[in-house]
Amino acid sequence: MGLLTAMAIGGFFYHWRSTGPPPNRRVSNTMKLQKSIFLARGNVVRSVNTHMAQAYWLIGREIVLELQGGKSRAKYGGKVIEELSARLTERFGQGFSSQTLWKFRLFYQAYSDRALILSPPGIELPKGQIAGSEMQQGFSPQLTWLHYRALMRTDVRG
Repeated sequence: MGLLTAMAIGGFFYHWRSTGPPPNRRVSNTMKLQKSIFLARGNVVRSVNTHMAQAYWLIGREIVLELQGGKSRAKYGGKVIEELSARLTERFGQGFSSQTLWKFRLFYQAYSDRALILSPPGIELPKGQIAGSEMQQGFSPQLTWLHYRALMRTDVRG
């Protein structure tokens, strides 16, 4: 409900209804909206970080389990990684160099004890499978790929 406001100009009173609540209340509402937008954007960033970490882990898992037959290294590993890099780069553009794929492989090896991820994010799940049930303790939404890379460099696993 707007406020009735009057203003005297040259001895005449002009009346109009304001377009909303008093200015201090409008500022308060604007601040609430800004906070909601900032929180939503932060949630989007964390969600993207989590899904990208999962995708990189899955790529690393695919390299180790499928292309290397579960072995920590394959004799032909370099060639396999180069061919995979070329295919992924052709399909998705930058971000899948051989060097990056080796990092994904190491990422999987460093964190292979994470909860099993049965399906990558964004694909249709088989009938009866509950979304998110595979990865309850996977990767922290607070950490980015760069955080995990730093942790892999400092991680002392025996």
